[in-house]
Amino acid sequence: METERPVTRQGFHGNPDGSEQPRFHGDPGSQEPRFHGDATREEGDPDPGVREEPRFHGQVGLRKLQAAQTGAELKAAAIRVFERVGYLNAKITDITAEAGRATGSFYKHFASKEALLEALLADLLAEGDASAELPGHGTDFRDRDAIRWHVAAFWSVYRRHRVVMVALQQAALVSEAFAQRSREMLAPDLGHIVDHLSKLRLPGDPLVSASLFAVTISGFASTWLSEASRPDLGRTLTDEEAIETLTTFLHGGLGGR
Repeated sequence: METERPVTRQGFHGNPDGSEQPRFHGDPGSQEPRFHGDATREEGDPDPGVREEPRFHGQVGLRKLQAAQTGAELKAAAIRVFERVGYLNAKITDITAEAGRATGSFYKHFASKEALLEALLADLLAEGDASAELPGHGTDFRDRDAIRWHVAAFWSVYRRHRVVMVALQQAALVSEAFAQRSREMLAPDLGHIVDHLSKLRLPGDPLVSASLFAVTISGFASTWLSEASRPDLGRTLTDEEAIETLTTFLHGGLGGR
C-alpha cells in the first residue's frame, strides 16, 4: 500500500472441545486439580503421596490472547477519540476511558500516544501488504491499469481509515521524531513505487518521481475525502470518477503508454 507521505499472533491450548477453559488433569468431567496419590492416580505417576502442582495448560497463551484483545480495544478506542476531538487534543485518559480500561493498562501495551499511532500505521501497512497479493496488482507503470490499481487501493484505504490518516499527518507536523519514524516505516512502499516506475522515461530521479506519485495520490484523497477541505463541486464526486481522473492524470504525467 502506498500510504500518506506528507505526512503480529498468539493462540492457546484449550480443551479438546474448543472451549477456552484451562484443562485440568483428573477425573473426566472434573475441574479439580489432580494430585498424585489420590484415587485418580494413573500408571506412571510419581510415588503416591507426593503432591504435584496442578498443570494449567494454556495459561500463558490465554494471557497473550487477552493482552492482544486489550491492545486492539485500545486502538479502536483511540480511533473513536481521534475522530471526536482530533489526534492532537486526544489524551491517554480519554482513550482508556473510551475503552473502559484503567489508565495504567495503556502503558502495558504502548509507551505513548505516538507509539499507539505507530501501531495503527503498522496495521495499515500490513493491510496494504495483504492487498498487494490480490489479483490485479500490476507492477509496470507504463500500463494504465497498474496505476489505476494503486490509485484505487489507496483511495479505498484512505476512505476506510481517514481518521488514522489525518492523525498521522497531525502527529508528523508536531513531532519530527514521529515524522522520521513514519518515513522509515513507509520507505519500503516508496521503494516499491520506484520499482514500478523503472521502465518509464521519468522527468527526474526515480525516488523524486516516486515521492511525487505518492504525494499526489495522498493529497488528492486528503482533499476530496474530507468535508473540511473538499471543494464545492456542486455535486458529489463519486469514487469511480475520482479514481479515473487521478489515474489519467498520473498516467499522462508519467508518460505511460
